[in-house]
Amino acid sequence: MDPGAKYLDPPPPYEETAAEGRSPPILRLEPVTLVLDGQFERLEPNNCVPEKPVAPEAQQCEPQYRHLFYLAHPSDAQYRTDIPAYYITAVDKETLGNIHLGTSKSRLRKMEFEALLSSKQTASDRPLFDEAGKASTLFTARPAKLMGSRYNWIQEDGSQVAVEEGKDDENKMVIAAPMTEEMRDALGAVWMLKLWYETAETRQAKREELERMMPPVSSYQDWNYAKKVGTLGGFAGAGGGGNGC
Repeated sequence: MDPGAKYLDPPPPYEETAAEGRSPPILRLEPVTLVLDGQFERLEPNNCVPEKPVAPEAQQCEPQYRHLFYLAHPSDAQYRTDIPAYYITAVDKETLGNIHLGTSKSRLRKMEFEALLSSKQTASDRPLFDEAGKASTLFTARPAKLMGSRYNWIQEDGSQVAVEEGKDDENKMVIAAPMTEEMRDALGAVWMLKLWYETAETRQAKREELERMMPPVSSYQDWNYAKKVGTLGGFAGAGGGGNGC
């Protein structure tokens, strides 16, 4: 090691930075590919320190899971005007805020999606979302023109940040631009919400939801109906036999 070499001091801890009134440095995450695996949660490193020194291969830290958002789609959404049909609420103010999904049709009659942000709102706030016109557009998902791609994801300044791909049951998002951690969290959550919309708005899903909303027929009603049909059948059989004689 060169004794004359100069080394930069490490940055101060977050607590000291906050106490001095300075904002901590913004961490930008590099491009990555997200693949749907049944759930969405951020896996954070657990910087655990063992009580006693151990060999590196013996040191194990369990991953920590941080709950970020609640994804919601009310069962009676089509009859309500007080809340959006598909939306996301934040667990705390460390995320961007509450987001609801807007939809529209493109000139080619294909569905477009818009993620509308109510900044720093959380699941405990009332109302959950800003008034109409006050929410800002966070992302827009537009149908892709390239073969093999489903949607292009564009942020508010018009730059493309991700491409959604997938065929059959595979769903994948390729994030092509560096972004902050909270922005990537929001993008991943909105993507999950969009996939939920596409699944729940199919004809089969709507038919199944309607069937679930129909009141079940009780066994008593079934039995009365069976007896009534049986009685009518008996009369028809008796009358038919008499007419045939």
